[in-house]
Amino acid sequence: RLTIATKQMSRLVDDLLKFARTATQDVQLSEVDLSALAHEIADGLRLDGSCSEDAKFEIDPALYTQADPQLAGVVLQNLMENACKYCRTDQTLLIKIGSLSPTVFFVQDNGVGFDQQYGERIFMPFERLHSDGRIPGSGIGLANVKRIIEKHGGRIWARSQVGVGSTFYFTFIGGDPQE
Repeated sequence: RLTIATKQMSRLVDDLLKFARTATQDVQLSEVDLSALAHEIADGLRLDGSCSEDAKFEIDPALYTQADPQLAGVVLQNLMENACKYCRTDQTLLIKIGSLSPTVFFVQDNGVGFDQQYGERIFMPFERLHSDGRIPGSGIGLANVKRIIEKHGGRIWARSQVGVGSTFYFTFIGGDPQE
């Protein structure tokens, strides 16, 4: 138990440090190929066991945006990891990465979902809607994603239904802030 607690504490400290760093990190804009980045992340999630080998990723081609490449990677990594963590056990996980317009992107899954009335809470530090202990995490990831998106002048929002899945929409710069 002590080893598990130590690992959890270490992860929390690491996540808090990442969260603090994004507050002071400068945004270096360039063109980012989100499709290529998503494919790279998907491969990594399968290799490190974060996502099951039979998970399906549908990644739209030619998803480009102006963003900081490193920070855009943190956004996609976190959203895709969460889709893997919050998967349902009764079906094959399907994660879609695409866009609604040239500036509005999404990560969608067919996972456990959450009650939409609590949708804004998930972007606050330490707020977790699934607290049964079976799903690992520190409660910092989505707060960090929101901070990164806002540093770019963008917005993030989510739509979800319990037992059906979730879709996280985001813009980096500009874009329609409405669904």
